[in-house]
Amino acid sequence: MLSIRNITIILLVVSASINVTGLSASAETGKCEATMNDVEGPYYLPGAPFRNQIAGPDEQGERVVLKGAVRQTDCKSPIKDALIEVWQTDAGGEYYYQDTGFRLRGQMKTDRNGYYELSTVKPGRYRIMNGFRPAHIHLKISHPDYKTVITQLYFKGDPYLWPNDACGSGCKSNDPRRIIALDDEKGVLTGTFDITLHPSSTSR
Repeated sequence: MLSIRNITIILLVVSASINVTGLSASAETGKCEATMNDVEGPYYLPGAPFRNQIAGPDEQGERVVLKGAVRQTDCKSPIKDALIEVWQTDAGGEYYYQDTGFRLRGQMKTDRNGYYELSTVKPGRYRIMNGFRPAHIHLKISHPDYKTVITQLYFKGDPYLWPNDACGSGCKSNDPRRIIALDDEKGVLTGTFDITLHPSSTSR
């Protein structure tokens, strides 16, 4: 297990230099905005197991079920077999790696209707430099026919959302499309996060 405090400067450098872009909505075409790119950060790790249960049964923390759909920019056409990679901290704000069996990491594909669902725990905040990052879940969404999106999902009401996010403006934690509400359903927090992908330049 690596301490995030040993490499916080990497996150700050990346967040300051990343070119964050999104697809603008058009009233004339009726298209949706593509989900905005965000900082990948230094904690991404390829090769996590395929699983929808990101947090194991013994993982401490508030249980969360996250569901949604991956769609095209017409807002309705589903994207089947989009790959969604997920990584996050534990409730105490620590990331984990291969030596812990890819703890709190996983990947899955959307079904024929573009839907996905995962279960996890609510991630903890962690300190970088002289402040805190808000609780967030990282997602990387890819498909051969669409542009890859790397994003972070935040939670409504977190006091460390921008402008109090120690990551600075690069992490875009003020984007309302990526800040979701969590509802308590019989002791499990549930939320919905829909994703929109822009076609790649090589797709037909």
